[in-house]
Amino acid sequence: QVTVEPPATTPEYSGYYPVPSRGDGEDHDLSQWASAPVSMREKLSLELGNYRLGPRDRLLAEFIIDALDEDGYLRTPTANLCNALSADFTPPPDDSEWLAALRLVQQLDVPGLAARDLPECLALQLEAAPGIDASLRRLALDIVRGQIDRLPRNDVAGLRRALNCSEEALREACALLRTLDPQPGRRHGG
Repeated sequence: QVTVEPPATTPEYSGYYPVPSRGDGEDHDLSQWASAPVSMREKLSLELGNYRLGPRDRLLAEFIIDALDEDGYLRTPTANLCNALSADFTPPPDDSEWLAALRLVQQLDVPGLAARDLPECLALQLEAAPGIDASLRRLALDIVRGQIDRLPRNDVAGLRRALNCSEEALREACALLRTLDPQPGRRHGG
């Protein structure tokens, strides 16, 4: 598994140069250096640039980034992404190459991005969250990986039976789940 170190944040370049000084002593308008908004895909591609990857691995990761929807999910199966690759891309990537590229993209930026469904999105966030008690994390992961359909029905009794946990532990796990973001891509406006 690739460990992701967050890169040092740098201001985004807006594309405009300030007006050159004419030596008249006037103050420059600093708003000319204001940051331009960066999309989720642009930010992920920039972060991907911090990794030493071969051209093939970088291309696969870029295909995954480009396929993310506005919520930050990868809803396109990798087999369909493979169809979009050029005929010059030989041999075609296998499932393990796609999975490695997916895992890399999932470690970039905001946890939960590039998940293929809601349980995976929430699990990625739970796994990345610092400072959570191990038993609480395990219980919350058990809920999202196998019992998530009970949450909207508020099936507390069914959850307690299925997970064999106390009411207090279940309440804490559900409170933790409510802190997670089911649409992490929306933070960047898509």
